[in-house]
Amino acid sequence: MAEPEELSNMTFYVPIKQKLIFPKENFRNYNPALNITTHLTSDEKEVKTIPNLQYSLKFFVNTYKENGKISYSFCLFGIEEGHQIGVKFSLFVKSANYFVIHDKVFTKECHRCNYSFSTFKEFVNPEANFIVDGKFIIEMKGLLIFKGDVIPKVLLNAGVLGQGLWERDDKDFKIVVKNEGSIMIHKLVLATQSDSFNGMLQSGMQEAITNTLQITDFNLKTVGLAVEFFYERNIFETLTFDDAFELLRFADKYRIPYLQDRLEFYLSVHLSPATVCKFTNGSIYANSINLQQECSDFLMLCSRFTIAVDDLEELNKEFAVEIFKKSFSSH
Repeated sequence: MAEPEELSNMTFYVPIKQKLIFPKENFRNYNPALNITTHLTSDEKEVKTIPNLQYSLKFFVNTYKENGKISYSFCLFGIEEGHQIGVKFSLFVKSANYFVIHDKVFTKECHRCNYSFSTFKEFVNPEANFIVDGKFIIEMKGLLIFKGDVIPKVLLNAGVLGQGLWERDDKDFKIVVKNEGSIMIHKLVLATQSDSFNGMLQSGMQEAITNTLQITDFNLKTVGLAVEFFYERNIFETLTFDDAFELLRFADKYRIPYLQDRLEFYLSVHLSPATVCKFTNGSIYANSINLQQECSDFLMLCSRFTIAVDDLEELNKEFAVEIFKKSFSSH
């Protein structure tokens, strides 16, 4: 993993998306004699990696005489003073074959941008197919782009209980790793991490009798990192991407959902045009379906916004074929 000063100079990418469904009734019974604008607002969605950062779409419907029009705005709330966040997003209505792309830099002072959508007359025309089966459905997909000093570190702070148990010398279960060595752990700590470990320790199997587990398909470093995580120690400060994918494979084999979730989150934070092909291959290797989907979505966004991707020739061939098919079959 990069050093802190290197991270501050890196560019990070966070995918965003939103699907809005407005009933036809929202666009009925407008009085063309009145110059009134109605607001249709989406819920504000949290950006998963940035505390207090939210985004939303707002639609404005005006039906005044022949000048009635529909417009919309994209809003980004919670930007800190001095920070700039680039936003690339596409807006599309599949039923009407409507598709636009926007590219804008947002700041605390400039956190909203307005766009024209259509005239009201065009919008309600049945032949335009904006409203189908009594609904207007519009989707937004995009990327937030910012420097590393905006993004928080992925931390798991050691709790008092975890730290206290880690320091105790009464660990009562041994994990033997190939011919590399062994690691001691409290049996109860191990049992609480997954149904797989708990079932093994409750079943009367040899591992439960001997208080020893033999692991032959992972190295000592991977198992050691997992055990540190079990004791709530922050392993992410120095975790390399290669080690993360080995841990992710370990979490998948032994069905450790919280470790898997934290690793997927950690890797998704570092998803970028420079890493997406490596991460795609790693997610396939580690059998991480969630991360595979995130990589697929990210590659589709890079294709849409013509963002160059590193190491494309190294991308898993079957996965590459699926991405190619998707890029010609949907927005």
